[in-house]
Amino acid sequence: MRYLILLLPILLGCAHQPKQGSHAFYYWKFDNESDPSTDTGLIRKLHVDHFYIHYFDVDWSEALGMPVPKGARYYFSDITPMVNGTYCPVVFITNRTFETMGEDSCEWLAGKITAKINDMTAGFEEHAAGQAYKVGMNWLEEKPKIIARREGLHKEVQIDCDWTPATKDKYFHFLRAFKALNKEKELSATIRLYPYKYYRKMGIPPIDRGMLMCYNMDRIDKLATANSVFDKKVLTSYLVGTHYPLPLDVSFPIFGWYAWFRGNQFRGIVHDGDEVTKVGILNSKSLISRDTTLDGRFFREGDLLRREYPDSNTLKSAIDLAMRKVPAYRHVTFYHWDPNSIAAYEDIIQETFADY
Repeated sequence: MRYLILLLPILLGCAHQPKQGSHAFYYWKFDNESDPSTDTGLIRKLHVDHFYIHYFDVDWSEALGMPVPKGARYYFSDITPMVNGTYCPVVFITNRTFETMGEDSCEWLAGKITAKINDMTAGFEEHAAGQAYKVGMNWLEEKPKIIARREGLHKEVQIDCDWTPATKDKYFHFLRAFKALNKEKELSATIRLYPYKYYRKMGIPPIDRGMLMCYNMDRIDKLATANSVFDKKVLTSYLVGTHYPLPLDVSFPIFGWYAWFRGNQFRGIVHDGDEVTKVGILNSKSLISRDTTLDGRFFREGDLLRREYPDSNTLKSAIDLAMRKVPAYRHVTFYHWDPNSIAAYEDIIQETFADY
């Protein structure tokens, strides 16, 4: 017994010790449906201390013959809880932007995106500073001080792009130009599973760190695909035997949709698939049981709606597998912030944040 007591501290020391990493979420939606009080309560409950905030998208405009911003986040008040701690602006750029624009436009695009990010961040910061206003405060004097104290809360910028070998050179050129304009910021970029495993073919982006995205991992338009959003077998096949030569953070899915097929033809993504199940037209084989028009879509009898949500029974074990592959992570992240999705996966979120 005496020897067992002596060994106990050693045995306990060998057990898994939670790393004090940052617990993060992507805040992606552009609508103004957020309730600040609900968000604040959830942030505290889950101990979330970092947000990746979707600022805007960039896509190629055929009409203008140039890249243009698509959508933007201008409802400052709806994200107040997300900027109370550290946060990172995220800009999604379509791959066709780099397919179409000239190489000599990379510096121009980097400048335009930098200016828009800075303008939006200034608006968010001014609004956040306003939350600190107290009656009797000399606001003209105190506002610049509050904003200056918050400078350390947004030291990273992230670019999201599904680049290919054909667009690699232009995309990497853009990243170098963007970094040159944002030397005081840490530059990160999303890394899909294919570029992660085949980095010799896809190239290593010239960034400070990457975000490994453990979702959207298979072809949604293939009838044989089991789940395009999340499949542990597919994830394992990408992770095994790979060591990526950049520091990485990791993100995991708590979202999903239905993939719609008519025969072997992919018809699209149905985000409101749960509404289809509520009206009772989806049978046990995931087939539409009768011709139906719902929210402007015509579903034909025999159409297939393949449910694509992460399986709760395998998601946590997959998270453990991925985290072992990325021991130098700083942020463990879930995509994306939505109270309903969080409620469905809260146990897994809580367990993951406790472990990592």
